[in-house]
Amino acid sequence: MNKDADVGSAEKTIELRDFLFRHEYLFRQLVSLFYPLSFELMEKHTDIWSFSLLSLNTEIGWNNKNIAWFEKHIDWFGLSGNAGVVWSEEILDRYQSDINWHRLSANPSFPITDIILEKYTLHINWIFLSTNPSLPIDDTFLEKYEAKINWQILKNYNNNLDNIGQKFQQKISDLPENKIRSPYPLPDIVSRYVRWNAQAALSEDEFIRVMPDAISQVSDLLLDKYRHLWDWRHIGGCIHLNWSIPLFEHFYGNLGQEVTRNIAFYNLVIKPYLNDEIIDTLCDKLNPEKAVNFYYIEDKNDEYGMLPQVRFTPQEPGDDSFRRSVYKEYFAQFSSNTFCTALPEVKYELSWFLRHPVRYADYHGWPIAEHYPAIIVSPRVKEVLERFNLPPHKFYPINLEITDVTFGLDSRTYYIFHVPEQDYLYYEYTRVVFTEDQDRKQESNFGPHHHRPYYDSSYFNRQKAPKYPVKINTPDEFLIARDSLQKSDPLKRLRPQEYIWKADLDVISSSAENPRRSIWISEAVKKALEAASVTGMRFERVWECRPRMLGVETPEHRLKNSNIVNELSAEYQSRLPEPEQVTIANFKKAEVWAEAVRQNKGIVNRMRISDPPFVVQDDFITRVRRKEEELDVVFPDWFVDIMRDQQLPEILENYQIKSLDSLICFMISEDFPPSVKSVVFAECGTEVLFLALKKDSFFELDDVIYTHEYDQGPPPRIKMRMD
Repeated sequence: MNKDADVGSAEKTIELRDFLFRHEYLFRQLVSLFYPLSFELMEKHTDIWSFSLLSLNTEIGWNNKNIAWFEKHIDWFGLSGNAGVVWSEEILDRYQSDINWHRLSANPSFPITDIILEKYTLHINWIFLSTNPSLPIDDTFLEKYEAKINWQILKNYNNNLDNIGQKFQQKISDLPENKIRSPYPLPDIVSRYVRWNAQAALSEDEFIRVMPDAISQVSDLLLDKYRHLWDWRHIGGCIHLNWSIPLFEHFYGNLGQEVTRNIAFYNLVIKPYLNDEIIDTLCDKLNPEKAVNFYYIEDKNDEYGMLPQVRFTPQEPGDDSFRRSVYKEYFAQFSSNTFCTALPEVKYELSWFLRHPVRYADYHGWPIAEHYPAIIVSPRVKEVLERFNLPPHKFYPINLEITDVTFGLDSRTYYIFHVPEQDYLYYEYTRVVFTEDQDRKQESNFGPHHHRPYYDSSYFNRQKAPKYPVKINTPDEFLIARDSLQKSDPLKRLRPQEYIWKADLDVISSSAENPRRSIWISEAVKKALEAASVTGMRFERVWECRPRMLGVETPEHRLKNSNIVNELSAEYQSRLPEPEQVTIANFKKAEVWAEAVRQNKGIVNRMRISDPPFVVQDDFITRVRRKEEELDVVFPDWFVDIMRDQQLPEILENYQIKSLDSLICFMISEDFPPSVKSVVFAECGTEVLFLALKKDSFFELDDVIYTHEYDQGPPPRIKMRMD
């Protein structure tokens, strides 16, 4: 009996190992996210793992030692919310500029002690901290931090408020009932798991008659029969299906990114048979000793979240229709194998992207990079790249501006790095096997979005694809065969089963695997960029077909690259730190000021007690003063006149003005510190008008009208000035 069980377990282990090797991306994602990886396995196979997911893994024993060892790889946005980390003062001190303090403030493992709260008072966000389930709910703590706690948030998020004292019970009961609902309630099977644009026609369909009530009861036969109706994005993330290896591979062409993070798939299929030995074996197999890894360049967050993107605007203000013609120019310039004679005459600037402040990094995404082999980099990245063997390329200097007036204007030289797509010139044609590959379909999902598989093709696809029937020996023959295949079958692509290049290049350009990430860099370039401490840039291993660059793998080239990396490391360690960006410096000053404003509550009331205003026989002015004390601000005279007349300036006539009694404070200070004590006074749809405090004042409102959207859009911006 036990012997049979051992045999069955061994067979399952072999099946799992082979399955994970065929689906290396799935292996890397799920293991990175859920497996309790040891420090030794992480260190031995550093280049295998997705550190954006490892940073979320609560099963890993993150401590001072391995955080320090992997600090250049860690995604601090993810790690800051990781409840498995023991957040010591040593970690908080060393990485306080890397940590995302909003995420950490809400993290249940954040040590909420008086010492910590006092020491990091300028970093901690009390709105997020008020959602923290580990917040001490006792009268002593609540009394001490009464002025800092967001009581409405505390009431909305905390279900353990019954044992607090009468004073705070009353304070909480006086607040509106506004319980937060789960953003992912479990709706019925049709509304959640069937494509939105198929639901209207299903009421009388056979589909409704044969479907069970719960997705967990849907059989493989029904999934297959109605494959065209399912919303595969939600199916891939479903934790109620009876996941198995055959189920995954049968529906592989439909499943998207969600399945690579599905805890139920991991628990049912992988966890029972996965161990360190399998992981070690697979990593060795996926990462041969002599191979040189290649990487995509990806965006990376910083302490303020996502970095701004590059956009272009006309040199002269006017009609925005110029963008179509500019895109055509870019297409003509960057889609060919030659270099541009002249770039389009546009103005390059960094736009807001979700968060303030707008700031520079060494790498910024831009729309063109989604389609052509060209990226925007800083002089530091250019300096590093030029140390290595590059294919034909060109750096085009551009002037990249920050035009945001709130935290400071700036202008710097950046470069468009263009590497024409010529990888076919370097194939080792005597060894490369070409296949008639076919990408996974891009299926419509719902709304404006579309279902996109987690990669278009893969090792698994390429091994099953038919081999190209004619031997290809030269680059010219490759181009003829590629065009001929696509002409005979537009869905097929001529791709190598595995890449083998007979060259010694540390950068190559290829859109065959990922058309949105065409420029690949070698492991040595990656290490050099990390040694130079580049910002805004992370590296995603090119996994799909395990590229090999034979010339880069020679002992001579390895030694040359190793020397370059060592030289760069020494150079950048000895360089003086660059001056802080003006926008970051101003933003940090505004954050310190905003925290001081929050701590000085009731300032208007105290001021009027010590220095009473003139008594007036005007009911409206009396009401204004009461509202000012309630909001803890002082209105400008022009604003009092507007509220009395209930009449906005003509330029704002589309907005609906609020009554004096309905004025509220509108705080989005984590994104925009000047709004720490702002007053909303008009709205149009989801857009509001508000006043913010004067610079360095704790209570005087400025003569500037700002606009912002409640639920979307850019950070607040100036609508008009009243001075």
